Amino acid sequence: MRLDLACLVAPKPQVPSIPTRRAFLFAGGTLVFGVSFGGACGYAIGVNSASSSAGAKDVGLDLAAGLAPTGDADLDELRMWALKSPIEELESHMPIFFEQLQSTYPSDVYLWYGMERLVDRLLRGQHGSWPRLAKQVMIQTIEAIDVAVMPPNALRLRERIPEIKRVR
Repeated sequence: MRLDLACLVAPKPQVPSIPTRRAFLFAGGTLVFGVSFGGACGYAIGVNSASSSAGAKDVGLDLAAGLAPTGDADLDELRMWALKSPIEELESHMPIFFEQLQSTYPSDVYLWYGMERLVDRLLRGQHGSWPRLAKQVMIQTIEAIDVAVMPPNALRLRERIPEIKRVR
């Protein structure tokens, strides 16, 4: 009787159904898409809720009428800054806002509510990043308007000029 050597061969290793590199790229792409989509949706919802809650206080006027289209794109944008936008956005456009209020639209009631928002912020001490010149321009804008042209709420601002001058 003769015995032959038998060699047992190990079975071939099974190839994973998705190679590791492809799985990593697929998972990474899904993560990037989810973060981008979620960030965009969250930003849109946040901006929408911030613009509706950070507008001007109720002042007894129909503020929705102040945001109705007037046919003048500059006035519409200034009114949006004055009434609806967060105070930080109004602050970022102060030089333009002051100049337009003084030279072009001194009798617009709605823009003076924006000025009142800025004065209130200054008097509350929340004006940390304002340059000193901004306070001076604010005072000059309020003082330069003729009393006959100024709306009633702007006249109240004239009474607050001594308080504004005391702010450092």
